[in-house]
Amino acid sequence: MRIDVVTIFPDYLTSLDVSLIGRARAGGLLDIRVHDLRGWTEDVHRSVDDTVWRGRPVPEPLLSGNHQLIADWRRQAALARTAERRPDLLGDR
Repeated sequence: MRIDVVTIFPDYLTSLDVSLIGRARAGGLLDIRVHDLRGWTEDVHRSVDDTVWRGRPVPEPLLSGNHQLIADWRRQAALARTAERRPDLLGDR
């Protein structure tokens, strides 16, 4: 029997070799193939996080891993919220 396991923690499954499953594998009864999900990612950080949060897409700057880009995005988002809710606080901006 062949079982394919896709996980972000492939090393956790090495302990299966010292159990009944390991004996079944050694006897040729079981073929377990472990695949690292991060092997199919496209970004430099090999992220597997979802791109949707609370039903909305996560903004690209937050997925980038670029700390300056994230800080700039957060600042702009905060200013936009302030302009919407309390424009009197922004003055001439």
